[in-house]
Amino acid sequence: MKALTKGALALVLCAASLCASCSNDIDSMIKDYNSQFAPVKKDVDAPVPAVGDPDFIASEMLTLYYHMNSDDYLTIVGPPGAVTYRWTVQYIMDKEDKEAAEQAGEEVKYEEDEVGSARILNLTMKSSEQFVAYHSYALRLYVTDSNRVEYSDVAYLTINHILPY
Repeated sequence: MKALTKGALALVLCAASLCASCSNDIDSMIKDYNSQFAPVKKDVDAPVPAVGDPDFIASEMLTLYYHMNSDDYLTIVGPPGAVTYRWTVQYIMDKEDKEAAEQAGEEVKYEEDEVGSARILNLTMKSSEQFVAYHSYALRLYVTDSNRVEYSDVAYLTINHILPY
C-alpha cells in the first residue's frame, strides 16, 4: 500500500511540474497556431465600395474563379450603387475543340450570352444555352454608374457534372 501511495504521489508531482513549466495559455496557443497561415488580405466584414466611390476598384468586383455543379445553382452579387448591371458568359474553347471545329468547317463563335441584368445573378445550367458540363466560361459583369461610365470585370466559371446516385 505504501508503494502505491509513493507511486501516486510521484505521478501527481510529475503532472504538477509539467503543468507549472508550461507557460502557454489557450490564447497564446491559438495565436501560435494561427500564425502558421497566411493572413487574409481583406476584412470580410468591411463594407463593399459602391460603384463610383473613390475606393471602388472595378477589377475586384468578381472573384477570379467560380465553380458550379451541373445540378446546382450559383449566386453572385455585384457591387452596390450601379445604375445598370449586365452579366454575360462566353464559352472558352480549348485548343482541341477549336481545331476540330475548324477542320469540320464549322464557324468558331466567341459570342457573349447575356444571363442577367440585376445586381444579384442566379446561375443554373438552364441560364444559358451555351452551358455544358465539364467546360469553362468567361463570366463578365458590366456595371454603369450615374455618369454613364461603364466598368467591367471577368471571372472564370467552371461547370462540373454531378452524376446521379
